[in-house]
Amino acid sequence: MADKNELGYYFYVLWRNKITIIVIILAFILMGMVLGKTVLRPIYETDFKIRIGSFTDNKEFTQNNIVFFKANLVSKEEFVNSIRNPEIQGLIERATGKKISLNEIERIIKVELVEKSDIARILIRYPQGEAALKIAEEIAAKIVDDHKSIFEKRVQIYDQYRADLKKYIMESEKEMISLQKRMIALQSDSQADSVRLMFLSDSVAEKNAMTVKMKKELSQVEILADQAISTKILSYPVKPRIPVKFNRSANITVAAIAGFLLAVILVLLKDYLVAYSKKS
Repeated sequence: MADKNELGYYFYVLWRNKITIIVIILAFILMGMVLGKTVLRPIYETDFKIRIGSFTDNKEFTQNNIVFFKANLVSKEEFVNSIRNPEIQGLIERATGKKISLNEIERIIKVELVEKSDIARILIRYPQGEAALKIAEEIAAKIVDDHKSIFEKRVQIYDQYRADLKKYIMESEKEMISLQKRMIALQSDSQADSVRLMFLSDSVAEKNAMTVKMKKELSQVEILADQAISTKILSYPVKPRIPVKFNRSANITVAAIAGFLLAVILVLLKDYLVAYSKKS
């Protein structure tokens, strides 16, 4: 047997107590597996990217005013809040078959907004990979459906405004032609009132300017309507295969290492205490 001051002696002690070491390691592995299935459940993650629909130089139409601004179908704040509501809660419950609270939604769903863009990344984390995928697919479909109805309403606004502009242009051109005919008839009359003739001339010029303005506005609306973008999924969720938290193999590895280190410490400590008691 090697001297106690030599490294070989400690290896001898460990080998002599190999059964104890193996039992401790197995106990730790078993404990790690139990904890992994109960307390430290594996968490699977999937995600999808979505581009929030928008209107370039969108318009808000009022009867007497036109306001230019750039906007998404929904604001980014509204988009984030739309993920955390009772409808999403019910969707998750149907996908998982389990009751959840509104507070748990924040643990399951995370929204990341890409800076200076209309792109959002939605992450889904859940203990079962199949359920995580189903939640992601349901949420993606709901977002697209909700935004589709908003998009269609905004397109209807454009269509209605275009129709109104075409109607106003047609009526304005008819009035302008009528005024021009009256003005021509008045000009052929030698006894025509010059004030009335001037009034008709000003009216024709005013109608012409208004018609030109409305035609220009109509061409702008045509361009803006073509630039409208609906919400679109850029990347679809896929079924996660490997958990991102509390991986089973990682749990076993860590438990085995921890068990081995503790077993070595206990065996060497026991040998030291036995030797010390013999000396005293």
